[in-house]
Amino acid sequence: MSLHVVLINPRATDYPRIQQKSYAPLNLLYIGALLEQDGHRVEVMDLNATLVGDVEVKRLIDAARADVYAFPYFSEIASQNLWLSELCRAANPAAWIVMGGPGASPIPVQCLEQFPEVDAIVRGEGEWTMQELVQRKERGDGLHGCLGVTFRADDGAIVQNESRPVENDLDRLPFPAHHLVQDCYDRGLYYALLEAERPVGGIVTSRGCPFSCGFCYNTVSRYRMRSPEGILEELTFMHEKLGVSFVEFNDILFTANRARAERVFELLIAEKLPIRFAFKARAPEITDRFVSLAKQAGAVQIGFGVESADQDILERMNKKTTVEQCARGIEIVRRHGVRCHTGYVLGYPGETPDTLRTTVDFIVRTKPTTVTIDVLLPYPDTPVYHEAKADGTLVGEWSPHMTEYPWVKLPWIRRREDLEKARNWAVSRVFFRPFYAAQFGSLIARGMNGTLARYMAQETRLAVQPKLDLATRAIGW
Repeated sequence: MSLHVVLINPRATDYPRIQQKSYAPLNLLYIGALLEQDGHRVEVMDLNATLVGDVEVKRLIDAARADVYAFPYFSEIASQNLWLSELCRAANPAAWIVMGGPGASPIPVQCLEQFPEVDAIVRGEGEWTMQELVQRKERGDGLHGCLGVTFRADDGAIVQNESRPVENDLDRLPFPAHHLVQDCYDRGLYYALLEAERPVGGIVTSRGCPFSCGFCYNTVSRYRMRSPEGILEELTFMHEKLGVSFVEFNDILFTANRARAERVFELLIAEKLPIRFAFKARAPEITDRFVSLAKQAGAVQIGFGVESADQDILERMNKKTTVEQCARGIEIVRRHGVRCHTGYVLGYPGETPDTLRTTVDFIVRTKPTTVTIDVLLPYPDTPVYHEAKADGTLVGEWSPHMTEYPWVKLPWIRRREDLEKARNWAVSRVFFRPFYAAQFGSLIARGMNGTLARYMAQETRLAVQPKLDLATRAIGW
């Protein structure tokens, strides 16, 4: 007997907000591919792409009346996760409701305590665990002994099974079941702000990360890679079957093994595959030769996390990079005519008005093509979370009923709202500069991307909000 399994990709925010990009939910499509191999009927609801309203979400879940509902948990949208679990339970009281993902994996017991309708948490990488979980549901078996699962037993007790070993041979996994979201591809709902053509695609070529930055919720340190030949095969499929001409490599760090990355570039050059792509690197890995080869292969954007232009804060973050390396990396990427995206985290322990101003000055001086500046989120079980909890500077806790995100108290910040205002100040100091105004204005004027125009208008509205009083006095805003 095959089962009906519904995999739900939640909206990225609890309120309407234009995102920098929208990609197919590869985590769910990998799971869907395995379940289809077992003969199950799989449906993927990509709410983040369709952005349908609450009434339509309820209608879709009710109509499915699935045997298993599963969706990833994200701390930032815990209230949405709670709402989805309640809708699924109402649609089919006998269904198994499952959550997973990097947000749930470190805190499975807490998740089950806070989400009474959820039956099980899948910890870690979920493909093989979900496959066994659905097989057990099909046979009428329970979840005792199912590796990688924390579940609610019939008597209400929470049971945590042993962890499932990570998959070392990523080439064993089937390609993601992109056909499960074919409608989203056909409607051009997958996009990237700086790419005019739709749809865009995503690919995962490695898992894990050999580094351990203090704010990162990645808990898998063992770095595993797919073969360059398998990567080329999937990229060819996406171009020929899905009509994709731009792909983002969604790895945490594509270049952890630079020799493999260069082999991928060489294969793309040899095959003359007309794919443009973006990937994440670390500043120390950026060299003229590497960027030149990447560009020949089709790279149009290279991104890396600078996080802060204060070396002491980088040390506290355990970034293992220097401010000078980051500046040099930006210069090399830009010199080769490749877009350089850099990300920054505001509000890490040790942040002061002076360090924030230093970071803004760094951005203005180095001129990366695109920039994101985010307020620190102390995710559960991260080093910064434990540090802040131990020294009493953690404010708030992650919960589906929270009214604001947890944050880390700083001597010059009184409220979390002040952190958001500091972020908006930094954004305004960057994006209102002639360099960025001219760059994005030119793209918008040429009609390259209407979503880009709406996104910039949204960010501008945020940036001109009133500034915080305390920080204004401290930094001279």
